[in-house]
Formats: sequence, C-alpha cells, structure tokens
Amino acid sequence: MLMVLMLLVLGVYLEPVLVAEDVVSVVPLDRATVLLIDGEGAGYTLNLNTGFTRPWAPSWSPGEDGWEDDGYIFATELSPDGNHLLILKGVYAPDRFGFPEGYDGMRSVILVILSRPDGSGATPVAVSVAAGGGPDYAFTTDSRFIVGGPMFDCEPTPGAYSALIRSDSGRFAMEPVNTISLSTGNRSLTPDLDISDGFWKCPYSDWVRLENNWYAEHTFSNLVTGGVAGFFRVPGGECRVHGWVTEDAFLITIGERQGLLRVDGSFVPCPSGTWDVVSWLPDGRFLYESNGSGNLVLGDVDWETFSAVPGGIPVHMPEEIRHLTARPMPSEPCTGILFHDRWGSGNLWFLPATRTAAELLQN
Repeated sequence: MLMVLMLLVLGVYLEPVLVAEDVVSVVPLDRATVLLIDGEGAGYTLNLNTGFTRPWAPSWSPGEDGWEDDGYIFATELSPDGNHLLILKGVYAPDRFGFPEGYDGMRSVILVILSRPDGSGATPVAVSVAAGGGPDYAFTTDSRFIVGGPMFDCEPTPGAYSALIRSDSGRFAMEPVNTISLSTGNRSLTPDLDISDGFWKCPYSDWVRLENNWYAEHTFSNLVTGGVAGFFRVPGGECRVHGWVTEDAFLITIGERQGLLRVDGSFVPCPSGTWDVVSWLPDGRFLYESNGSGNLVLGDVDWETFSAVPGGIPVHMPEEIRHLTARPMPSEPCTGILFHDRWGSGNLWFLPATRTAAELLQN
C-alpha cells in the first residue's frame, strides 16, 4: 500500500517521512521523481512533489527474443548523464534450446537491459547469472560503458546463450568479458580488472574497491583502466568502512584509529575526533555525525582538515532509518535522500535536503 505524506521540515531540523511501502527496487530519476518496483514485480514512478504515481514497465518483453519470463525484475541505477537506466531481468531458456546433461540449472539467467528512464527503448545487452554477491554492474562516470559481471560473451538470446554453454569455452569460462559499450552494444574485456567477487564503486568517479577477503584487505582498481592502483592490509584484520568521501578515498576506522584510505593504498589519519558518514550527496554535501555526538548534520566537510564547514543543518532521524540503504536524488542542489529498508519491510523514507520544503516542490 502506497503512503505518500507531505514533506515535513520541522522547526530548525530536517526529518525523514515515509513515502512508500513494499518496495523491492529504488532508483531516483531526477530531482523529484523516483522509480519503484514493488514486491509483485510491478513498476511505477512516484513524484515526490505531488504524490502522483504512474505505471512503469520496460518496452522490451522476454518473449520477443524467445525467453520465458520468470518474474524477477530489478532496476539498479541511472547513468550519470541521466539518459540510461540499468535493469536486471530474470528469464528462462525454454526446453527447446539444448543444454548439456547436468546443465539444466543454467537455463535460468539474468539479462542486463538498458532503457531510457521512462522504460522506452529497452534492449538486452548481456547475459548474466546470480553468483556470489552479483550480478554487479555499474556505469562509468562518462556514461559510455557498463562494467560488471558475471557476463557471458554471447548475444542476449536463448539460442546464442545455449550454444555457448554447449561449447567447451562456455561451460567453464563465465567471464571472458566485463565491459559493454553503450554506443555500439559491443562486449569487451577491460584487462587486469578482477571484479569476479564484486566491487564497491565510488559514486562520483571510476575508482572501485574490489571485493576480496571481506574487510581484512583492500584492493583498488579502476573500471576504465583496470589494473591495481593500491593495496592495504588492515592490521589485525578488523575495520569499519564508513563510505566514500572523496573521489579517491573512503573513511575507515581501524581499531581506535580513523582516517582516509586512498586508492593508492595510503592511510591518512584523522588528527582528532571521529566521524561517521551516512550519505554523500551529488552537490558535495554529506549527511554525517562527528565526535560520537549522536546528532546528524547535513552540510559540507573539509576532508583535508577533517573539519565541518559552518552552516550545516541538523537532522532528526530514528536509528532504524539511519542505517538503511541511502540513495541521494541526482540533482544539484540535491533535493533529498531516500532511505530504503531493502532487506526488511520494503518501506521507503525521504529526507528533504533543505530547510524549506518549497524548494523541493518547485518545477
């Protein structure tokens, strides 16, 4: 059941409000519009200005290319230029397509689909599967490529996929490619980019932390150039990663020490105090807590000096919302942050990013 509430800015602090329930997938599309997919697989857009909803669906359907639909659909992210939407769609290769004995389980796959934000122009660009923490895909910051995996080197049709699996190369080489060109649809391999176990991308650059050995080791690469830029082994093997805070570093706590871990593997200690970062907005602001105060602030932070810039806005947020998946709206100035209880109730909250709700409600 959808619950759209008037956005509140109470007194001198900001506060999140519940805007939707039973949400499986969330993608902010612009300063006021959000794409949501519910627990039944139905998509719709929600306008935070008006509360109006509109049905949404990709223009492509599995039957067009001979696939069977298994109901799974998940919209993951909008390209940085705002022109493309990345969709993951579960499909099944029908029995008429031959598979080697013992490989029937590989009939179920996930298609990587590109569309415009409104769902038009949808087309499959790659075949993937659920493996490890994946599938895991992301746009490069110039919006020219999608990088990720697992990815099979075949056309995204059941005939081409089944032929690959029947071949010796297809049975054992799941990831011979990892990059898709948005302009041509061609698949290629970015060399020395080991994303087989997943990756954690900086939201505003192409730097990634490769998923390996949980948080005991940190290996950094680049989605465009590949290779290893830096490596850091955590003393004692335990740490807490708070989030990317610059284009080439994230905030990390190791034991009693806190600082920035840069992609070259260097650690820059915080001279004093402690920080926790909840979200980094596209306009450069952060939702953060400093010195264990328990109080959240929305404002600017100078990470060269580890100091808050005066003028931040206090935020009142229940603890159970603070630790949910945060998705800032893709606008500058940023109009707000979405908080999604993805692994629980499916509830979605919106935190306006200004004292005046009227700013969000403009155009």
